[in-house]
Amino acid sequence: VNDAVVGLGYDSTILSLRVEAGGGKGGISQGHKKRMSECVVRFYKTIGAKCGISTASDDLTIIPFRSTSDSMDTPIPLFTGDKIVRVPTGFNRDGRVAVVQDQPLPMTVLGIVQDITVEDI
Repeated sequence: VNDAVVGLGYDSTILSLRVEAGGGKGGISQGHKKRMSECVVRFYKTIGAKCGISTASDDLTIIPFRSTSDSMDTPIPLFTGDKIVRVPTGFNRDGRVAVVQDQPLPMTVLGIVQDITVEDI
């Protein structure tokens, strides 16, 4: 049995909106410094993705989709579910998340949930 999956190289990028998470005394978090420690990305039938605070390749964390129980002589199965991603970052004012697929593989993102700390002014 010969199977082949063929695709064209295309970078898919999702950049979330700026976060409004409430900001203590001021009541809003827009314009306040924020720090994201991790995020949960909900995928549907996906293989291969990266996540970070910007679309720059240096800022992206590779999300693992192959586990140690997967056989190395079979393709990685499509993943549906949540992946927790630790995002190494300092404080910034945007609080945005980028999810990038730079391989010719399927990616569908159903949602992104962020763990954010907002700095009070």
